[in-house]
Amino acid sequence: MKLEKINGYQLTTPLSNVDAGFCKWGFAEKNGKEYFLKEFLKPKYPTDPSLFSPKQYQRMLKICKEYEERRSRFFTALNECMTGNVVTTADFFRVKSRYYLTTEKIDAASISVEEIAGMSMEKRGIIAKVLVDSVRRLHENGIVHGDLKPTNILIKHTKGGFYTAKLIDFDNSFFEHEAPKTGEEINGDMVYFAPEAILHINGEDVKITRKIDVFAIGVLFHQYFAGSLPKFDTTKNSYISGAVLNGDEIILAGKLPDDLQALIRKMLAKDPDDRPCLSQVFTQLDEIISGGASIGATKGDGIKKVVADPSLGKPVLKIRRKCDSCGSTYLAMKYSSGKTIGECGCPVSIMNKTAFRKAGDL
Repeated sequence: MKLEKINGYQLTTPLSNVDAGFCKWGFAEKNGKEYFLKEFLKPKYPTDPSLFSPKQYQRMLKICKEYEERRSRFFTALNECMTGNVVTTADFFRVKSRYYLTTEKIDAASISVEEIAGMSMEKRGIIAKVLVDSVRRLHENGIVHGDLKPTNILIKHTKGGFYTAKLIDFDNSFFEHEAPKTGEEINGDMVYFAPEAILHINGEDVKITRKIDVFAIGVLFHQYFAGSLPKFDTTKNSYISGAVLNGDEIILAGKLPDDLQALIRKMLAKDPDDRPCLSQVFTQLDEIISGGASIGATKGDGIKKVVADPSLGKPVLKIRRKCDSCGSTYLAMKYSSGKTIGECGCPVSIMNKTAFRKAGDL
């Protein structure tokens, strides 16, 4: 049986409410392209005034009008965050009483955080840095994601043999200047909730800012690099944020190098003002990854850092190369003059380029 067509989008799968919250989702095709399609269950537009009292009808119309205006304004700002890794909105529309949203379909790899933690340091580093850069772009446009968790970060295999992160699902996102106030609802996965989000849920008057995303990414870093959540006393606390609020010990995996542990601890700080901004996180993470910290990796995963030569100007490419003799991966820099600096240091080395990225992308 042929599935429904919605505003020109031909469904290719039935709409499902699995892990969907207040919506249904599925996949569709339009003009030869594949899309992810989401149907929102609320608000419902009152298409038949006779079913409501005049006062109730006007109230529902006002709710829908405000919803449309708020969502349209948000999606316009979101689409300005396009990096190739922020999955922005393709279409937002209403059919009868329901609202719908479509985005490009992402062919994501089915990879768990445990499997990510088993990758080389280089591959884990790229995933983590792409995630930070994507959320940083949101923050630069005044947007707080608000629901960062593994299911909202799709992992996609690249042609170069690496993996990248695709940021999705902005249903719980908001403009920072319009953050939920006391008494207003805040949604998301409590495993990744920041301490102030917990206080907000409990009715305390706290300020919700972009730093809730920094806390969530701190938790995700521990999963990506150690394969598990940080440990805490689960007899007293249900979530990491509760342990932080109570001043209980947060135990980070011993396999993590000291500099990465220090960064994660800053990101998990109780006071949002003590957490670094994502530009700082990106810079520190880049230094940690490029510096060759092992992070539980096997031989050959360490990346030796090369110091840029200011006299050559700004590098146009960062090149990751692998030594066939010792198995080490090192970072080199290529300049507009064609000169490349950086070497493994192995007495006998045969080098093969393994990946190219524009300078600054990694």
